[in-house]
Amino acid sequence: MRRLFCWGGFDREMYDNQRGFMLKAPPVWYPLRCTLEELYNGAEKRVNLYTQDKLVQYNHGNTFGTVDPKVIVVKISPGSRDGDQIVFPGQGAVLDGMIPGDIIFVVEEVPHEVFKRTGNDLSTVVKIPLIEFLTKEDTLKLETLDKRSITVRKPQPGRVMEILNEGMHIPDLGIKGSLFIKYEVILPMNLSLTDEEKDELKKLLSEKDNQPLNYEATD
Repeated sequence: MRRLFCWGGFDREMYDNQRGFMLKAPPVWYPLRCTLEELYNGAEKRVNLYTQDKLVQYNHGNTFGTVDPKVIVVKISPGSRDGDQIVFPGQGAVLDGMIPGDIIFVVEEVPHEVFKRTGNDLSTVVKIPLIEFLTKEDTLKLETLDKRSITVRKPQPGRVMEILNEGMHIPDLGIKGSLFIKYEVILPMNLSLTDEEKDELKKLLSEKDNQPLNYEATD
């Protein structure tokens, strides 16, 4: 989990009034749902803070004074993770005699239909009917999260192919993780073959098993 600060970072730590300092109001937590595309490419999300009721339900029913209606633009950096916290100091609840609290946005990753994220890596499973596997081109095209096209040679069914530098951004290192592709062939139901047909099928599959694995990425 990472914590990012906006608008100048934390105020100095506040002590109770008995020590001569003003208390700071508790923070308001706000979940920020983000698609995998937004976490990959980066994004700006406009959050409308118009109703106290919406904030209360995100803070276990606690009421921390009032939150002024406002629109906050939250910047999502490429490579952000589920659970990351983005802090806006002094933009939260206002209580009498206290310094305004913070609003803390917590990133919530929305599951993706094609790709699964594990740390800095992405993975996907490509399924294709047996007849297409045997008769179509020996390459496979995938659309990445930033709308590029990646062309890869079909791997052996069940085998996992790793494509370097096609995963999620790693901000601290300036590189990306890997993309893992697993290829699954869908077998037809109630398939009945003669011995001759089985031998021919084995020959075709054996020829495909010996093909080298490589890839290229194109815009």
